[in-house]
This record gives sequence, structure tokens and C-alpha cells, in this order.
Amino acid sequence: MAFIQWKRGNHTLGIGDRGHERKILIQVLLFFWMMICPAAADSLPNTAWEKLLKQFVAQGRVDYEGIRSHPALLHQSLKEFSRITRREYDQWPREQQIAHWINAYNLFTIKAIIDHYPPKGWNLLYPRISIRQIGRVWDRKDYRTAGQRLSLNQIEHRILRPLFQEPRTHFVLVCASRGCPPLPSQPYTGENLEEMLNRQVMIYLNDKDHGLRWAPGTRTLFLSEIFSWYGKDFRSYAERHHLFEELPEKKRYAMNFLWEYLPESIRKSLTAEPFQIHYMKYDWSLNDRS
Repeated sequence: MAFIQWKRGNHTLGIGDRGHERKILIQVLLFFWMMICPAAADSLPNTAWEKLLKQFVAQGRVDYEGIRSHPALLHQSLKEFSRITRREYDQWPREQQIAHWINAYNLFTIKAIIDHYPPKGWNLLYPRISIRQIGRVWDRKDYRTAGQRLSLNQIEHRILRPLFQEPRTHFVLVCASRGCPPLPSQPYTGENLEEMLNRQVMIYLNDKDHGLRWAPGTRTLFLSEIFSWYGKDFRSYAERHHLFEELPEKKRYAMNFLWEYLPESIRKSLTAEPFQIHYMKYDWSLNDRS
């Protein structure tokens, strides 16, 4: 077999140097693979967040007093989220990015409540103890993740709604209130996102006090005010089903969305005769477990 050699500058490399060169080549290839490949295989940094949810959340309610008395997991969760860089985030697939922002919104909302617990105030428009008693709670840029300092409003209205246009996120963003969808005791991930989105929609719509209630006697469909505030976000469902064309825009969009989740008995009743839609008053009472 011929002796193989090649030159780098003035240095001649022989067969004995090939092991070292191979190691360098592997390291270079590994570096470029990490740069160009999505971090789909990497898990979201939810270790502390997952523990917090399991320990302090049950049946959709949060043990804020417990978190305040034992804040280590909250602090660790905030640290985990703050360490995520923009570069790391940009490499994630779409599902993982959505899951991250849902987790971030829910974590930061808990942080806002803990910072003011119990959130009491004298705004007579809302319950005595409520997130609505915290001034500018959704506008404060107090939270760090993905290389940015953000407010809760920015996460919801500048990132999730316009960039991802996934209306089911309205049923997983938890604003620390009983009228909100319940907080699950597990984090969202890219892998479980689709399943959890559909599950949380169904859980909320089955809540007759806050989500949806059908009154056949008066032919009234009672809906959460979420469908009034964000009705236009469900437009894609109207373009898919083309149902309830006689209804005003927002109600029509909402009804086409609901069509995919309503029981067959209610669907038949709704299409049999005219009906009315009434929005239930949103319950801003704190979703406290105690």
C-alpha cells in the first residue's frame, strides 16, 4: 500500500498524523451540524417548571401560598427560562416555540401573583382579590426569555397571536382567574402540544360556568367572553366549514370553531332552529387553591 502524505504549509503530514487530523475533522463537522440542524431533539428547559406544576397545581387551581412559602422552584424556573438565548430559540421547530411561549406566559403570570400575593385592591369593577387589582400587570416588561425582556401582553399579542395564529392558545394561556382555562399540572412541549391544545379546549368548553353552556329551553348558547374579545382569531375555521353565514362576523367565526368540539346532540339542535348567543360575565376571581 502506498504511503499517503499531504502538506499543510511547510509541514508534511504522514500516516501517523491522520488520527489527529480525523479528530479535528469530526469536531469541525459536529460544530457545523449543531449550527444548522434544528434543536428538535432537545427538550424544553422545563425541569423546575414541571416540578412546580406537579407540586403546586391541582385541578387547574394554584397553591400560591405554598409557592410563596417555598419559592425555590419558582426562582429556578425563572432562571431556566431566562437562560434561553434567541439563537437557541430560533433553532426550535414551530411546535416547540409555541409550547415555550405558553409555558412562559403561565410561569410569568404566577410570578406576578406571587409578587403581590394576595393581590388585593379597591377597583370596584373586579373582585377584591384578583389579578385585575395589580396595576399594569400585563404591560410590565419584567420577564426574560429567548434573549428578550418582555411583558405578558407582548407574549400574547405580539408573539403568539400574530406570529403563530393558533387560536387554541386562548384556552391554554392562564390569567390567574377562575374564568380562565384551568392550568394543567404538566408543562407544554413540542411533542405534546397538539394533544394538550385539544384537551384543554375540551376541558374549558365542558365548564358550564365559564366556558360554554347550552340552554335548549330558551335556545341560548352561553359562551365565554374569550369568544367576544378574540372572535376574529377563529376566522380560519369559518373559511374551513362555511357554517352559520347569517351570524355577525365574530360570532360566525366562533361558531365554526366550536363546531369541531360540540357534541352531536347540540350540533343538531343548533342547526334545527334559530338560536341566540350570550356571553357569560368573565370571573376575574383569583384561581387560588386555598
